[in-house]
Amino acid sequence: MEDIHLGSLVKRKMKEQGISINEFAEAIHCDRTNVYSIFKRKSMDIHLIVRISNALNYDFLQYYHKRINNKYNTNPRLEIVVQKNDDEWVVEKIKEI
Repeated sequence: MEDIHLGSLVKRKMKEQGISINEFAEAIHCDRTNVYSIFKRKSMDIHLIVRISNALNYDFLQYYHKRINNKYNTNPRLEIVVQKNDDEWVVEKIKEI
């Protein structure tokens, strides 16, 4: 299984979209020096990944989903985790098309 270097992926996607360091920093609510630090990170906390995904309109979590599915699910089922209320989460099956 190949390693993921999330910072490199973020940098590449940012460049593909023509977003400047300043624009990106503002979009994720940090300063320029933190952006350069992000580019060097192999992994990040989930909250930062979500902010970056929203800023670049790209799901960076997909790389982790693929790793989880490949590692633990030899026969992946179509399921989704749904929040019923503040304290309760359930797994519901998705109907196949």
